This record gives sequence, C-alpha cells and structure tokens, in this order.
Amino acid sequence: MCNKKNKEKKKKMTRKLTRAALAAVGLIATGIGTGMAAAPAHAQTYPDRPITWVVPFGPGTVTDNSARVVAKALGDKIGQSVIIENKPGAAGIVGTEYAMNAKPDGYTFLYASSGPMAINPSLYPKLSYSPLKSFTPVNAMSGSPLIMVVNASSKFKTLKEFVDYAKANPEKINFGTSGAGTTQHLTGELLQLAADFKMTHIPYKTGGSQMADLLGGNIDVSFEYPSVVRSHIEAGKLRPLGITSAQRLKNAANIPTFVEQGWPQVQVTAWSAIVLPANAPADVTEKLGSAFRDALKDPAVVAYFDSNDSISLADIGPKELPGFIESEIAKFKPLVEKSGARVD
Repeated sequence: MCNKKNKEKKKKMTRKLTRAALAAVGLIATGIGTGMAAAPAHAQTYPDRPITWVVPFGPGTVTDNSARVVAKALGDKIGQSVIIENKPGAAGIVGTEYAMNAKPDGYTFLYASSGPMAINPSLYPKLSYSPLKSFTPVNAMSGSPLIMVVNASSKFKTLKEFVDYAKANPEKINFGTSGAGTTQHLTGELLQLAADFKMTHIPYKTGGSQMADLLGGNIDVSFEYPSVVRSHIEAGKLRPLGITSAQRLKNAANIPTFVEQGWPQVQVTAWSAIVLPANAPADVTEKLGSAFRDALKDPAVVAYFDSNDSISLADIGPKELPGFIESEIAKFKPLVEKSGARVD
C-alpha cells in the first residue's frame, strides 16, 4: 500500500517538475523573467533574402538613378541585396499598383514620389489606390526643386522678359513636359497663374524626347530637375531663368529664384519616400526604416544628393510621413483643378 502511495507521489512530482520546466522554457523564449524583451518573430529573421525596390518609372530616369545609389547603401546596412525593379507606365500608376498588391512582408517596397502620391489623387478621378490607406509609411528620402530653362539661342535673357512677352502674346509660347499632370506641368501652370499669362502645354511621352526638342529649339521652355539640365546649362546649350527653391542652390548660385524675382508663389519641390504595402508588420517596418535612414547618411549617398542639389528629408519618419503626404495632396489639388488637367 505504501509502495503504491509512494509511486503516486513520484508521478505527481514528475508532472509538476515537467510543467515547471516547460514554463521555464516558455519564459525564456518570450524573454519574461530573464531581463530581456522578446524580439518579434519577424524582426529575428528579416531580411533573410534579397529585397525588391519597385521604381514606378523607367531606367535612367531621375528616380531610377537616385534609387540605385541609395539601394547600394541600403543593402550594406540591412545585410541583403536590394534589387531595383522598374515598373513604368501611366504616370507611375503601374508600378504603384504592383507594389500595393505585393505581399506585405517587407520584401517589396515602393519608391513613392510626389507625382503618384500627391498629384495623381487629384488628376485621376478613379485612382486605383489610396496614398494614405493602401500603404504602410516607412520614411521620406529627398526633395528637389525645378529649374526653368530655355534654349541658349532664345531671345529671352531673363524671367521678366519672358513674362512680359508671354503676357503680350497669349498662348504663343509653348512649354514641354514629360506628361500631363506631372510636377513639370504643374510648375508651368503655377507660374502662369502667379504671373497672369497663358502658354500652350505640349506633353511628351518621355522626358528624353521633350529635352531633345528643347535642345533642338522646337519648344520654347521647360521646367526640369537640376540633375537633368545642369550639364546642358554648363555646356551653354540651355539658359536658366529661375529656380523653384526658396533660396539659391549651392551648385547653381548664379540662378535666381522665382521668389527673389517677384513671384514668391512659385515654389515647388518634387519629393520621394519609401512605403510598404498596407498592413506590413511594425517590427519589419521599423527595421527597414532604420536601415534606410542610416543609408541616407552614407557618404556616397550624401555626395550624390549634394551634387544634384537634392534636400534630405530623412527626418520625416513613419509617424510624420502620412501628414506630409496629406498636406502635399492638399497643396496640389487646387493647382490641378485650375490647370484643367484630368485623366480618366
């Protein structure tokens, strides 16, 4: 009888010890009672394979070039290759939709820029995505002003001469852009509204063909990024009349701003950021964002943006980015409406 009781006691003791051991393992696994917080499962393994950065514009564009410079630094910081995947088409919509529909696991993220994210919501009445609801904000990247340029053989030597002629000759001046509703287009519309004159808009399918016509003297004026026109200005092929930044650029100190020439309303900055598909895990978003912010401090990246007169927006993180995008949508909406630009 005693032996039976002793056996029962031993079984109970064994069960208690087993439960205690299992509980201890569980505590260690979660970090409770060990003085360490548990790392989420996603963060422990992410990333364990290459990451795809979707650029919704073609190879060789301003966005593509900047993405490739940052991708190299980001790959070094996060410990995996970052592969650029170009998905151009429909003013950035094709690539943006592609990224929106990707699995929200951190292995596909989008090069989000002012066109698809801030202008398209007003330009396209039936836009297939929401800049604020279809994506998880990660971090802003950079901003760039635009330079108003004419052919070097143009009779216009100053912005005042240009505006005076345009007022006296409505719609005789034409301006080329890489498409209706682009930042270049709306910058031209903004100047017309500010100075009260009218030009004829000529949208091109690509920025390259537009620039070729400007250099060939087939169009009168364009509004372009410093990285696109600087070499042509330095070669004496294009003449700058104004820049849309609040202050003169370090690398283009001889180009006056629209502000100092009497049109303070003409301030435009094309910006870029990165976002993940909606509902991406918070720990993955934070890890990608942290590595991205470190990449923006990389000497090669800093030198690249500095040489192109781009302004760092690294301080606009995941908490600030939605508000920033919302304010940009509000800024461009009345401009799109006044320009009459619409794409069904």
